[in-house]
Amino acid sequence: MRCGYTGALNIEQKDAIIRAIVLHATFRVKPMLGDLRKGFQLYGLLDILKGHPSLCKSLFVPGEDYADYILSNVAPEMSERGTSRASVESKLINYFQDFLMWSAEDAAEVETEPSYLSVPRVMQWITGQGLKPLLLSEQKAFQIVFRFDQDCKIRMPQHTICFPIVSACTNAVTFPVVHMTTYEDFECIIVQAIKSGGAFSRV
Repeated sequence: MRCGYTGALNIEQKDAIIRAIVLHATFRVKPMLGDLRKGFQLYGLLDILKGHPSLCKSLFVPGEDYADYILSNVAPEMSERGTSRASVESKLINYFQDFLMWSAEDAAEVETEPSYLSVPRVMQWITGQGLKPLLLSEQKAFQIVFRFDQDCKIRMPQHTICFPIVSACTNAVTFPVVHMTTYEDFECIIVQAIKSGGAFSRV
């Protein structure tokens, strides 16, 4: 629709949809990219981009730098290695990584998605700040502690749902393991917690 196509969205209209996307790219996006390229050339940045594409990628790919930064600073407090509890906790860490790399980054690239799903917003929710520390000493000391609550059903046998608890003062998040057995459950609970937990209160 952003490319100017307003017809039915079905397989029969595939050619018309592709044509609208190509026309949009040709007549709107391509000239803008050409202007950007000329601007880069004016300051000699085009040669830098050509010579160091991997170093410059994070300047143009939303969220990548943030996602990598968060994931490289996770400090999980896990159960004893080899136990079933540790196995479940490892699975939750993988769910968080998938959420950060796919759901949050994809949402940042789609203008219609709510802003609470962006990677900086996830960092804001956990740590209280949406930006990476600027000072090198702060960057080295920075970490996000992952804790895992596996006993909420024992403490509260009648309850049906728990949400993660964040502590911005200590850069920590506690995941309710029992309620996040599948990635779909994990994503649903995390999104709701981020959306409703902006005041750092329990949801």
